[in-house]
This record gives sequence, C-alpha cells and structure tokens, in this order.
Amino acid sequence: MDGYTNIATLKLFAHNDLEKRYARDAIQEQTDKNYRLSRMVTSMDMTISTLNGLLIVSTCGLALWLWSQSLSSVGAIALATGLVVRLVNMSGWIMWVVNGIFENIGTVQDGINTIAQPLNVQDAPQAKTLQVTRGQIRYEDIRFDYGGDHQVINRLNLTIKPGEKIALIGPSGAGKSTLVNLLLRLYDLNGGLIVIDDQNIAEVT
Repeated sequence: MDGYTNIATLKLFAHNDLEKRYARDAIQEQTDKNYRLSRMVTSMDMTISTLNGLLIVSTCGLALWLWSQSLSSVGAIALATGLVVRLVNMSGWIMWVVNGIFENIGTVQDGINTIAQPLNVQDAPQAKTLQVTRGQIRYEDIRFDYGGDHQVINRLNLTIKPGEKIALIGPSGAGKSTLVNLLLRLYDLNGGLIVIDDQNIAEVT
C-alpha cells in the first residue's frame, strides 16, 4: 500500500523495478504459506474425520456386542451413540476454533514485526542541541546508499555559504532529494560528515 500511495517518490528514485520485485516476493511468500496452511488443515481434517469414524464404529460395535451378551440395555446403547455423535460434532467445532486462533496469532505476529522495527537514526550519547548562528552547510566527502549495491552519493563535497542559494540539477534518481533528506537527518550517512556551522549533525539532537 505504501508503494502505491508514494508512487511519485518511487519514480523520483527510479525504484519501480525494486518495488515490483518486493511485491512479487511478498505475494509468492504469502502464496507458499497459504499452500502450507491448506495442506496442514486438510491433513488435520482427514485425521480427525478418520478418528471420529473409528470412534463411532468402535463405540456402536462395542455397544451392540454388550447388548448381544445381555450386558447392556437398548437405552444405554442409544445414550452412548448420542454422546459419541456429540463428541464428533464438538471435535469439528474445536478444530475450527483452533484454526482461527492460529490464523489470528499469525496476523498479530506479522503486524508486530512490521511496526516494531528498531529506529535506524538515533541521537548520539550526550548529543547537544543544534545552534545555528550563521547557517553555513558543508557536505564533507559523504557517501550514502539505501541499503543496496547502488551508491546513491559517492564522496560528494559541497559548501553552501550563509545566505547563499544554490540549484541542484540532475536526472531523476541522481540524489537531489537525498541530499536534502540527509541534511534533515532522515537517514544516517555511510561515510563522511554533514556540518552546520561547524557542528556535525550526527552529534546533535
């Protein structure tokens, strides 16, 4: 869903193919898990059905044998048969409830794994508040990628003087927006420094 709602950002960073692969892998993983779940539920259903059948046959057979030996009455046979049928119905209901419980547990686990991610950008120990006096910005030999093999920014040096206005020009995916995001410290650098008025932004709050 995030990929669809942020399609403009994906196109700006030329990540269409990456998102397609991600979606395809996620759908394939979900399909494989559904196949495993279906096989497991079918196996459980067949096993319980077989055991229920054996229970009914053995109970009725034993009751008839006891009746033929004058060791049981017709009423006891009817009672035993009714109880067995009731147990059979209960076993099917229990299997349905247990199956629903485990499906919901899986949904909860997926949700927790999605939202309970560690924070990648955290303040350094004893980080101080950024003090902007002049407004000079320096990118010093910075390197950055989004976790893949492609280096988005590689050893860039740039100085923006106080009050200076500059233009960043380049094709889509060249790293223009990334430079701004790194200045805002939405991501940490792989290497190098970003300095505002001689203060490393990785060492401030």
